Amino acid sequence: RTIYEFVPQAGAVIHAHPTMAVTLSYQLEEIIPLDLEGRYYLPEIPVVFITYDEFLELAPSRIPPILKDSKAMIVRGHGSFVWGENLTEAFHLTVVMEQVCRLIFYDTLLDHT
Repeated sequence: RTIYEFVPQAGAVIHAHPTMAVTLSYQLEEIIPLDLEGRYYLPEIPVVFITYDEFLELAPSRIPPILKDSKAMIVRGHGSFVWGENLTEAFHLTVVMEQVCRLIFYDTLLDHT
């Protein structure tokens, strides 16, 4: 509910546990898309660290301010929070975020020499 107070244009918020997004969150403090679609929709995806023990206490104060400046963010080792003007947009951005993370993960497996 606090997200809706910080981001009044948010018509829907999705909290998910996408595999690649959570995986990359252990290594990165911010996710910058490599692909054009990712850069278009989510130019940067912040990653915030909140410990398991502190999550319920700190999430309401740490997550909404980040979403005021970004439509998507990831809590390290936990999951994502994404907002859109409606549920369709929030779902689309959640899928885009996971695809961005998947591409970054696969890119790290390639030999760039």
